[in-house]
Amino acid sequence: MRTIDDIDKFISDGIPDKEVDKYLYEVVYDVMIHGPCGPMNRDSVFMNNGHCTKFFPKPFMDNTIVDDASYPIYRRRNDGRVVEKRRRVYEEIIHSVNQDKGGMFSVHGFGGTGKTFMWTILGADIRSLNDIMRCDKIFGGKVVVLGGDFRQILPVITEGGRVATVLASINSSVLWNSCKVLKLTQNLRLRKARNSMDAGALATFSKWLHDIGDGKINESDSGDVEIEILEDLLINTSGNHIEAIVKEIYGEHFASRTDPNFFSQRAILSPRNDDVDKINQFMLTKLPAEERRYLSSDSIETSDTSGRDDMIYTQEFLNSIQVSGLPSHVLTLRIGAPVMLLRNIDPKGGLCNGTRLIITQMTNHVIEARIVTGKKVGDRVLIP
Repeated sequence: MRTIDDIDKFISDGIPDKEVDKYLYEVVYDVMIHGPCGPMNRDSVFMNNGHCTKFFPKPFMDNTIVDDASYPIYRRRNDGRVVEKRRRVYEEIIHSVNQDKGGMFSVHGFGGTGKTFMWTILGADIRSLNDIMRCDKIFGGKVVVLGGDFRQILPVITEGGRVATVLASINSSVLWNSCKVLKLTQNLRLRKARNSMDAGALATFSKWLHDIGDGKINESDSGDVEIEILEDLLINTSGNHIEAIVKEIYGEHFASRTDPNFFSQRAILSPRNDDVDKINQFMLTKLPAEERRYLSSDSIETSDTSGRDDMIYTQEFLNSIQVSGLPSHVLTLRIGAPVMLLRNIDPKGGLCNGTRLIITQMTNHVIEARIVTGKKVGDRVLIP
């Protein structure tokens, strides 16, 4: 039987001391969802007939007790500590829904500020509300929430230049003047830092990326800007550039590594397929296993009505085509090679777009691999 002292060692229902445990206080500050209820906020989504359905605010307790049903009622002392909740974005949208005000919002924030988390809690709450009545307001009075980052999701206009791209963006729409822009600014991914030094370095890097996206670095009216890369991001070498970057990211003995985390936490990105092929080929040569080549299906489908156009393009020409989004005709693999899926094969089994694997066995028509990312890490799967 656990004692009350045991419970108090692991569970606290109070607000952490900001001076003593700053990190834990910030966690509560950012992710505590339930806002004030009762007389403090009668418009809360959790209110029903004047009472909070979650029974907030909870009564203060000087000491933890165990009730007759053996459930603990945690200690919650009145120490005067409060958390000023940063849920302005959430509360403002939900308030518009509750009051049938309608409106159009754009939740704007760069990567890591919690946009996905915001969609989750908004979706969960809005689905539980009554249907909104039709009216003459924008979008029929319904609350419409857009989201994203204009630095990342600009529309793609075929043969269009900068002006065409800007004009096709949502903020060039006639509806944009009716949109209220709400911003997420804190990068939650910085919390993954192992120490204060790492956190500082991540914060500096995040601000640098943010300034580039906002056009604050070497501003130019022409649109062409030269950006100086930070010194600690450069790999200075006068020799083989591919060998240098592979050594920097994976080290010299990656062929003997079996830890899934080693490969899941590393990647080399390149904007050009030619460079990707060169890097892949270089890394494959470092693996001791025998090389195996897999070819795409290269038969030509003949015309149903005429044979005149059957052989305009030869198989050799079709196999030589390399374009973005289309795999190469030849796939060269070795046991121990890290690979990434580009299609959703079996999402429930962990085989979806972006999953990383390590090749373990190869046959003529089936490849066996070990998953190194996602919830199925360590599972061995067969890929036809």
